[in-house]
Amino acid sequence: MRRYTEGYRALSEELDAARTAVAVAAAAAEREARRRAATADADRQRAEASLAASAGVARALGEDKGALTTSLEEAQREAGHFAAARDAHARYLAAATEQIGSLREVGSVPDMVDDPSCKRLFAF
Repeated sequence: MRRYTEGYRALSEELDAARTAVAVAAAAAEREARRRAATADADRQRAEASLAASAGVARALGEDKGALTTSLEEAQREAGHFAAARDAHARYLAAATEQIGSLREVGSVPDMVDDPSCKRLFAF
């Protein structure tokens, strides 16, 4: 009977040691799971913050692009108007020069056209 009691006691101690080891391992696993969950949550929050910041930057860049596109289109329209005005002025100047030349040939251009003080009137 003594042997039986010693065996029972040894098994009981071994069972208690196993239960303690399992409890320690379970507590360590739970701590590790909480740590990983906290890390994952922090990573998720950082990613969300980064995404929100990126969305804000993209929105601002889109607005800037729209404003620049509008400004560029307006500048191109103005350049077209200026080019048309320059071409019309060049045609007018060429016609006037041609008319002056033909009038000189006929001899009807007044002397003031050749006068240096009046040159500024015809300088373009």
